[in-house]
Amino acid sequence: MADKGIVLAPSQWASVLGMNPVTFERSLRESKYTGWIEQFSQMMLNVNTSSSNTGGRPSSDSSELTESAEGSRDTSYDGG
Repeated sequence: MADKGIVLAPSQWASVLGMNPVTFERSLRESKYTGWIEQFSQMMLNVNTSSSNTGGRPSSDSSELTESAEGSRDTSYDGG
């Protein structure tokens, strides 16, 4: 939600999750001091920055393309 400009205080997040605010804040501190946040952040960075572009529909054989499709293929973004 923060990426959309919605930022909540820890006590508000606790309320959203149905947790006691004090318990939630203790959990946040524990995750910070045990290094869990750094490990999780690194794991998420690796997942979200994969350089392989294997998603999407497989490319069609060029001999099967119409003139219009060939023009689109030449100008499309290749992900790299």
